[in-house]
Amino acid sequence: MTLHYLARTADGRALATSLMVSDPTTAPDTIDVAAKSQSIVRGAFHLLTR
Repeated sequence: MTLHYLARTADGRALATSLMVSDPTTAPDTIDVAAKSQSIVRGAFHLLTR
């Protein structure tokens, strides 16, 4: 499962993040992964804006 996010800052910069999650033994629960990934994505955007 891959999630991609694109955001624009107040000063006009475009920022993008991608998160890939995989498990070779079982299919991931997409709803659960999407919900749990939100804090990771927020952290990535926070690091990009430093």
